[in-house]
Amino acid sequence: MSFSGCSRHWTLRSRTSFLSEGNRSSLARLRDLRPLSTYGGLFRWVSCPNYLCEILGWAGFAICTWSLGSVFVLGITIANLVPRALSTHEWYRQRFADYPAERKALVPFIL
Repeated sequence: MSFSGCSRHWTLRSRTSFLSEGNRSSLARLRDLRPLSTYGGLFRWVSCPNYLCEILGWAGFAICTWSLGSVFVLGITIANLVPRALSTHEWYRQRFADYPAERKALVPFIL
């Protein structure tokens, strides 16, 4: 294995570790299913941080493997999770009157 391959491997591992931790902490907050559990962490910016981390993880995998199969999985993941994030965001807004208006559904400051 060349140095660049080794470097790429550790970069992938560190990014994957960060995304896994983001996903893990988001799911731990959702486990209680209480309105107060949707505050803090990535919930400050988006309604569905677990979906965001899932998409970013698959995007990183697609970039690192650079294969058609991984791009296909990324596309299927996006096609599945974006509509779910939008409907979850709408559900939160309807259910909780004090839900933050500046919070986005999936991508901070954008969507």
